[in-house]
Amino acid sequence: MKTIMLMPDTHAPYEDKRAVSVFITALATVQPAELMILGDFLDCKAPARWSRGLAEEYVFSLEEEAAAGIRTLERIRAVYRGPIRFLLGNHEDRIQNYIEKYAPALIGVARTVPELLEFERFGVELMDQPYGIAPGVRAIHGKRLSSTQQAAGQSAYKERMRLGHSIVQGHTHRLGVGWDTQERSRFWLEAGCLLDLRKADYLDFRGVANWQQGFAMLHVEGSKVWPEVVPIHGGRAVLHGRQLSA
Repeated sequence: MKTIMLMPDTHAPYEDKRAVSVFITALATVQPAELMILGDFLDCKAPARWSRGLAEEYVFSLEEEAAAGIRTLERIRAVYRGPIRFLLGNHEDRIQNYIEKYAPALIGVARTVPELLEFERFGVELMDQPYGIAPGVRAIHGKRLSSTQQAAGQSAYKERMRLGHSIVQGHTHRLGVGWDTQERSRFWLEAGCLLDLRKADYLDFRGVANWQQGFAMLHVEGSKVWPEVVPIHGGRAVLHGRQLSA
């Protein structure tokens, strides 16, 4: 049996450092066959459409955000040498969208996400979406959703119905898994987040949202896949009966 670990939305440099440390400890413990980063690894605050013409466009450096992401990749590679695959989230998409709308002369010249995060150095592979991560399972960021459902798992269920496969995704910052076993067994999974909610200043009330910190795993044996979600509470998680702390 092999295990695939799913790293959810981190939003560097606004990650929860304790939550990221717990995830990296789990990664070092499990040593999965594959690590999938589900997108929104970077926040990309400056090129957001609502930052246009405001202080955020000038105060927040994309280079500094990328440096925070690189530090996390360095920590990952310090404990894990297996394959890392990466899906672009809607936050990473801000870079290309910004260039196309406001600076088209820089198309093909400005650095891409793989260049900003030094994918070649870290051995990270950018994947198309949906990505066939396991038999009958597709990995997506979830950015195609026009709106997200309030209960954990409901957004992924919509994508499961749309794509016809079991689904794992990020994007919603919610942690949950559900099943249907009608003509065959399928599941849908939202992998939580590693974001520091206190730094999510786009919330109406900072730090208050129906979001859950955590991460997820897929255990694969032949054509069978078992999904698992791991909540993080206050910088602590329980993995295989063992408590992990930041």
